[in-house]
Amino acid sequence: MKITTTLLLLLVATNLAFSKKQETIDSDRPGQSMSAHTVGKNVFQIQSGLNFFSMYPEIGGKLITLSSDVRYGILESLELNATLAFSNFAISEPIRGYTGSASDFSDYQVGGKLSVLTSENNGPNLSLQGSLLFSLNNLVAPRRDNGFMFSLNYSDAISDKISIRGNLRLMDDGKTPDYLYLYSLMANFKIDDKYSCFIEAFGLLQPIHNTSIDAGFSQIINEDVLFDFSGGWLKLFDGDQWFIDAGISFRFGGNKK
Repeated sequence: MKITTTLLLLLVATNLAFSKKQETIDSDRPGQSMSAHTVGKNVFQIQSGLNFFSMYPEIGGKLITLSSDVRYGILESLELNATLAFSNFAISEPIRGYTGSASDFSDYQVGGKLSVLTSENNGPNLSLQGSLLFSLNNLVAPRRDNGFMFSLNYSDAISDKISIRGNLRLMDDGKTPDYLYLYSLMANFKIDDKYSCFIEAFGLLQPIHNTSIDAGFSQIINEDVLFDFSGGWLKLFDGDQWFIDAGISFRFGGNKK
C-alpha cells in the first residue's frame, strides 16, 4: 500500500512539473467524452453549446438546452470547473389534456480535474475528475437530492491523424436509487490542421447496459477558438431518441508551451 501511494504521488508530482497549456485549445466538446487534459495554469476556458433533443416520441417531446462549462486552471495540472444549463421542454401530444412547455435550469455542477499522466508527444494521458451535482426543484429536470460524479479520463494519440478518448464514470444522479456506471469511447480523425471528425459510443454499464452512438466534426478557428457540430442516436429506458448539437469553445490567459 505504501509503495502504491508513493508511486502515485511521484506520478502526480512529476506531472505537475511538466504539464503545460496545450498549443491548440483542447475542449470537452464535441461528444460525450471529457478530455484527459487540464487547461493549464491561469487559463480560463468556456465551452458552450445548443442542443436539440427529440425524446418521448409518443407525446412529441422536444428538449432544447443551452449549456456552458467554465474551466479555470489554478495549477498546470489542476483545474476547477462548473456547468450550468437552461432548458425548455415541450410536448405536442396531450397528457391528461395538457400540452405546452416549461423552461428552467436543468443542470448545475461544480468540480475539479487533476491530471495524473501527461505525454509530451504521442502517448497516453490520464486524469481524475469529480463534480458535485446540485439538486433542482423544477418540472424540466427535477433532481430530488444532491449527487456526484467521478470520472477516469483517458486519451491517446495512435498516430498523427488518429486519436482516442474515453471515460469511465461513477454517478449518483440525485434521481434514481442506484449508482450509475457509465462509459464513453471516441475515435477522432484529423482531416487537416483545422478540421477533425469523430465517432463515439457511450452509455450505461450498470444498472442496465445500453449503447448509444454520436458523430460529428470540429473546426479550429484559431489556436484559442473551436467550433463543433454533432448528432446522435440514444438508446434510453423508454425507446430510441436522437439529438443534434452545435457549440463553441474559447480560452484566454496562461502561457503556451
